Amino acid sequence: MPTFSDRLVCPSCGANNFNTVSQCWRCGAALNPISQTSAPHAPNQPPYAADRVPPAKPMQASLLDEAAANRSAMWMGLLFPYFGLPIGMAFIMCGDPFRIRVGRVCIFWSMISGVIQTILFMLAGAAFISSFGSLGSVLKSQLHQQSLGGGGLGGGLGP
Repeated sequence: MPTFSDRLVCPSCGANNFNTVSQCWRCGAALNPISQTSAPHAPNQPPYAADRVPPAKPMQASLLDEAAANRSAMWMGLLFPYFGLPIGMAFIMCGDPFRIRVGRVCIFWSMISGVIQTILFMLAGAAFISSFGSLGSVLKSQLHQQSLGGGGLGGGLGP
């Protein structure tokens, strides 16, 4: 498995690339200049293979709306904390500073929502247990009345 030191940084967009590739995965810029002798191609044909898709143009910074991404990460963390936590961690592992910030927002709100859900779960459990506790005392008093011969719930089969 390649280590982080085995990576090449793209001069155009700053993305991390493996040292075995010749084009950037994000913007398609050439990482190692290919010599004309190692990759000959006809002048009317593109320099990439016919079965590959041409490299995409790099995304402009104006298209990246950080506020909208942070709002999306916040809502995902609040509504789906158990999905938001690993997704935020995956975003943090990317080399892009924009994704790292969005991942941190997602993890923060996932942790807040997880704590809130845990507290609500504990309160609901306590209410559930106390309601069964009071129900148990009512049933116990009804069974005690039946054993003494009183009417109770159904009257019984006594003489």
